[in-house]
Amino acid sequence: MFRPNQVNKNFISNVINLLAGIFVGLFYTPYLIRCIGVAAYGVVPLAFIVNQYISVVTTSLTGSLTRFYSVSLQQGKYKEASKYLSSSFLIITFIGVFMLPFSVWFITHLDHVFNIPAYLLSSAKWLFSFTLIGFVMSLYSSLLNITLYALNRIDLMNIVKIVRSAMKLVLTICFFELINKDVSFIGFILFLTELAILCISYLMYRRTVHNNIVVSAKYFNKNALLAVLSMTIFVIVQQIGDTGLYRIDNIVVNKFWSVRESGILGAVSDFGNYVMTAIGVISSLFGPLILIAYSKGEHENVKKMALDSSLYVGLLAALLIGVIIGFCKPILTLWIGPDYVAYFPWMVLKLYVIPFYAAAGVFAFVYRAWNYLKVPAFITLAVGALNLLISIILCKLSEKNEAYIFYMLIISSVFVILQSYVLNSFCFSKLYAFSEKRTLTVNFFKIMIELLLSILIAFLYEKLLPVNQLFQLCIGAILVGLTTLSFSFFFIFNKEQRKQVSGYAKSLFVVKEIE
Repeated sequence: MFRPNQVNKNFISNVINLLAGIFVGLFYTPYLIRCIGVAAYGVVPLAFIVNQYISVVTTSLTGSLTRFYSVSLQQGKYKEASKYLSSSFLIITFIGVFMLPFSVWFITHLDHVFNIPAYLLSSAKWLFSFTLIGFVMSLYSSLLNITLYALNRIDLMNIVKIVRSAMKLVLTICFFELINKDVSFIGFILFLTELAILCISYLMYRRTVHNNIVVSAKYFNKNALLAVLSMTIFVIVQQIGDTGLYRIDNIVVNKFWSVRESGILGAVSDFGNYVMTAIGVISSLFGPLILIAYSKGEHENVKKMALDSSLYVGLLAALLIGVIIGFCKPILTLWIGPDYVAYFPWMVLKLYVIPFYAAAGVFAFVYRAWNYLKVPAFITLAVGALNLLISIILCKLSEKNEAYIFYMLIISSVFVILQSYVLNSFCFSKLYAFSEKRTLTVNFFKIMIELLLSILIAFLYEKLLPVNQLFQLCIGAILVGLTTLSFSFFFIFNKEQRKQVSGYAKSLFVVKEIE
């Protein structure tokens, strides 16, 4: 009997999830803009951002739970793991009930919170209502899926993600084409999708735990809850800081300009999210592996895995982002229309930080496994607050001049690199002191070189062979990608890394024989 090992299963499922995400992403945003217009679409990112603000508390809890639950599960302490999971379910329910009156007040006063035209207000209120309900359901799904993460069953998690993407696209087309093109349906579709995902997540949970883990009120444990909450506090602080860095620009632009500008910024930001999904094909493989190695006390393995995988993830991201930036104008033309090409600098500034953010994310896996969060949390909060303050000052000085949005994005991008790569590298080096302390700096410049090289090659290619069609874009992206990849393999990787990458590539085509 033959079957690929679990890492290969995870990788293959990541690729399938990526392809599904790319297909949905490239079609979904321009489809919405064509159907409802850029002004109405500008309300959609606002609804999702509100969920992200609320998730500062709730996802911090699930993130903290992942650490404690995974360690207990890997060590075979099933009763302890049941206590962590059951206690978290109860606290999520309490948070949901506590937030209900505030949510009702928020929706009824929506026109005072955001700059939304009167003709969109009713639909916007339904959009926010359904997205909030769907968000709460997604929290329960996330708690159930922690088991899959702890067991390194990324393949099963990807099934859930693929179903979510497919349902969102299919239901949107059905509702818009058969009923009406209304913003409120976007929220209702999210609600239906998350209801289905909750059911699927429960079935996946039951399939993997084999009655070893029990969710029950009798397993509520004060000490387990306090352990999770003690870590959660610092995760919340860091999430608040992250929000001030990564999510605040859309709201600030909406308040000082209009839904049109926030809609355009939201669209180009979405493209960055699609790229992060692509990068997740590789980066998501390392999170559970690092946590499992930490649980077993294999710290040399954790250190080496983090250093190598951070470089690989950063170079992969630099390759993808460089190609996109180099072909930025034709991408915008083909994706959402030539009217938006003038906003390509916004897209560039939202994209070029992603390689450093992605590389730093690997180090975050490490210090969260160690529960070393106090330092990164408060530094992130300070940087996020400073970024927010500068953004507001610039917007107040702007007199609605869109050039100030560009200035705001420049400053934010600098803060993002400082908070992500510089801070996370510092935290990692505090946990694992190693002789070659310059490795992190060298890796940073390797990522920078690959990013600039891929941008230059793509830019020159587009100048020599102008891209006007999707087929031409795909061919150009492949040629530029292969050229940059070849350069990286021979000139950026050292001998050991070339051997390691070759081994990874070969392993994708090798299956293990199971007796």
